Amino acid sequence: MKIIGIVSEYNPFHNGHKYHIEESKKKSNATHVIAVMSGNFVQRGECAIQNKWLRASCAVKNGVDLVIELPTIFSLSSSELFAFGGISILNSLNSVDIVSFGAENDDIEALEKLAVLSLAHINSKNENLMRYLKQGLSFPVAREKTLIDAEMISGIEKEILRSPNNILAIEYLKSLIFLKSKIAPLPIKRFGDPYHSERIDVEISSATAIRKWIFDGNDPKKIKKIVPFSTFDSLLKYPKVKYSNYYDLIKYKILTSDENHLAKINNVAEGIEKRIITVNRTAQNLEELIDQIKTKRYTKTRINRILSQILLDIKKSDIG
Repeated sequence: MKIIGIVSEYNPFHNGHKYHIEESKKKSNATHVIAVMSGNFVQRGECAIQNKWLRASCAVKNGVDLVIELPTIFSLSSSELFAFGGISILNSLNSVDIVSFGAENDDIEALEKLAVLSLAHINSKNENLMRYLKQGLSFPVAREKTLIDAEMISGIEKEILRSPNNILAIEYLKSLIFLKSKIAPLPIKRFGDPYHSERIDVEISSATAIRKWIFDGNDPKKIKKIVPFSTFDSLLKYPKVKYSNYYDLIKYKILTSDENHLAKINNVAEGIEKRIITVNRTAQNLEELIDQIKTKRYTKTRINRILSQILLDIKKSDIG
């Protein structure tokens, strides 16, 4: 028996996820698949389009043998903590042989090199990294510039650092190294439309495209060819959840919190709690609230995570 582990969100489960499972089993001769999956909130900082039970059911009907929930404190975190949470769970099972993940570039040597460099040099003691972060650059961009400054990476490796699935792949590898895990990594080259593409006229579309198509009120039958039947049936039969549905609750939580309380919420730093309170007084909807809070340093995704963590009262002390 050989077991593959996958860290996932399946938001919703689509043909690309099915391809990933099938390709992983084919390349590794694995017999079973365990997925660690985000629950009702996902890494982009929003709620999932459907509850965790429906999404787990679709995964099991399409090749996954066991679904384990990734705790919300990890699913609502940065790529680094998201990956660490998933890999930690798979490692603790003491039965997983391989962890498989999608990547735009499946060159395992290049990915492992970047993981080792990140572990060794990308931390709070690196002055260049901290300088770039203070300039308002996102962590992935600051990391790339820091490694370029130190002349540690090639042109190809620079490109690797600019793709979202590659970035997550590097974080998985970092976690494996940090935990001294015996689990072997298996990158699967991403097939189909890019991560943020909104096209649905191809066999493998992104989850972003599928969610947008549905929430824009378009004919759901158009997505039948890009998701397994179980997902299509589930999306037709059961309620879809939109992040904006939580606006009134989020607004209420902010209105009933003072700066001291918000400052304790995970990911809240550098006085952003003051901006959140101020903007919340006049914003008319969730989109307006997010757009007026975000800055160059605090991206929309990070603001989404903060607002969800305010809603769920996830504090820095909960992360450890």
